[in-house]
Amino acid sequence: MKLARKVALDLGGCLVALAAKSRGGQSAVVERVAEVEHEQWTEWSKSVAPEVSPARRARWQKYWVPYKDLPDDVKELDRAWARRAIQAAKK
Repeated sequence: MKLARKVALDLGGCLVALAAKSRGGQSAVVERVAEVEHEQWTEWSKSVAPEVSPARRARWQKYWVPYKDLPDDVKELDRAWARRAIQAAKK
């Protein structure tokens, strides 16, 4: 538990530092965390792809692209997770 709290505090500190450096404020932080979230999902989904149905794998594969290349509605899903991570880091 102590390690998890330290990670959360470190993440919170990084987010504060990033927000201070960014021109867009919180929205730049959300975008960067969303990009990291997408990278994490991509790696996870590729690792479990052999275990899921071919149909699901096909749906996932079209999103195995860099965050910047995603359609905005898909980016919004990552932004929602980013906002959750930011909120968790503040607690």
